Amino acid sequence: QKNTHSHLHNMGFLSEGKTLSWEEVKKHLDYIKKHGIIQLVNIYNNTKDRKNDSLKWGDEVEYILVNVDEENKVTKLCLRGGELLKILQQDEINDPENCTSLWRPEYGSFMVEGTPGKPYGKSLGDFLTVEPNMRLRRNLVQSLLKENERILSITSYPMMGVSNYTVPPPAEDWTQGSDKFSNSLFIQDQIINPHPRFGTLSQNIRERKGSTVDINLPIFKDENTIGPQYGTEYKENPTEEELNLPEGAIPDHVYLDAMAFGM
Repeated sequence: QKNTHSHLHNMGFLSEGKTLSWEEVKKHLDYIKKHGIIQLVNIYNNTKDRKNDSLKWGDEVEYILVNVDEENKVTKLCLRGGELLKILQQDEINDPENCTSLWRPEYGSFMVEGTPGKPYGKSLGDFLTVEPNMRLRRNLVQSLLKENERILSITSYPMMGVSNYTVPPPAEDWTQGSDKFSNSLFIQDQIINPHPRFGTLSQNIRERKGSTVDINLPIFKDENTIGPQYGTEYKENPTEEELNLPEGAIPDHVYLDAMAFGM
C-alpha cells in the first residue's frame, strides 16, 4: 500500500516535464477523445457491481499569501507559494501513510492548497475532526511565514493587476500584453505557478479561443460613478489609450482578461 501511495504521489503532479502547445495538442485530439471514452467505459465496467462502499469525503482550502506593509497600510501578493509548498510536502514524502495534511500546487504562485492527510469517513466522529484539521493546516502555513506575511482564505485578491501589487514586483520593463502565457493587459506571468501545467493551461485556452479570456462585470452606476480605465492603475488624467475599450471588453463593465482573476 505504501508503494502504491508513493507511486500515485509521483504520478499526480510531475515536478518536471514537457507540456504540449495547443498546436501540438490538435494533432492528437482524435486519440485523446477515443481513449478518454475507452477509459470511461473500462472504469464503469470495473466498478459497476461495487456495493456498500464506505462513504469517504474531505475538504480543500486554498490560501492566498500576502505581504503586509503596516507603515504604508498596503498589502501585496506574496509569490512564495512554490517555496512554501516544497516544505509543506515533506511530511507526505517522508511518511505518506501517517501525514496529517496533503499540500498541492494551485494556479497562482501566491497560493497553496491544503487537504486532510486522509479522507474522512461515515461516522459522526469524523465531523469533529474537520475544524481541528483545518486549524492545523492553517497553523502549518503560518509557521512558515515571515513577520510581514499573512494568509487569507478569500476567493480573489481585490487589488490584483493594480499598480505594483506583488512581492517581488513586476519587471520594470513589463508592457501590457507582452507575456507568453497570459498575454494580459493587467497581470504578469510571474503570478502563475511555475509548474508547467498552469502556464500551458493559460496559453492553450487563450490560443484555442483565439483571444484572451474575457470577463465582464457590470458596473452599477450612479451620478458619481466614474467610467473604467484599462491601465494598471487609476489616473486622474488617463491617456486616450487607457480609456479605449480593449477587444472583448463591454462598455460600463469591469474588464478582466486572464484566468488568474478567477482561479
